[in-house]
Amino acid sequence: MQIDSQNSYNDLINIFRLFDIYIKKYIMQIYVPYSSPIETAKCLDRRRLHSQIREAYLVLDSLDGRKKWKGVLVEMYRPYQSWLQYYKDVLECYRDGKEYEGIHIDHPPFLTEEFCKHHRRRLFSHSPDKYPQFAYLGYSEENWYFDNLSNTVIKYMNGKRL
Repeated sequence: MQIDSQNSYNDLINIFRLFDIYIKKYIMQIYVPYSSPIETAKCLDRRRLHSQIREAYLVLDSLDGRKKWKGVLVEMYRPYQSWLQYYKDVLECYRDGKEYEGIHIDHPPFLTEEFCKHHRRRLFSHSPDKYPQFAYLGYSEENWYFDNLSNTVIKYMNGKRL
């Protein structure tokens, strides 16, 4: 059996493109289990900490026009770009064992206790073994975002708005 390497390569590229679309549409979430970035950094496991830094970069790149991503997550942070930069910087400092020495920025008003509690619930739902301290909140498959235009929380499940 002969394998056509060009077709295999193209198939692999198409798989990566589909995966990239899936990531952008369904999975991206900036987890904010606490309105304080340092408290958030302290509670995240290493893998999730890295992914939060990466996802903050991706949203910031979209807001700056370096990426063409759109969606509820990007729009949620559009008016709060400076806070998202602050969040990312604090998480990076924590990851690197440094103390954040920049300017403190107040959290967006949508980061209420209820909103943050839901993000703790989602962390537990994704990785109960890594977040047993949030077990009392139970499981949830909903992703919560904030719509700045209507000033309301919008809920998604499996990529579809509820």
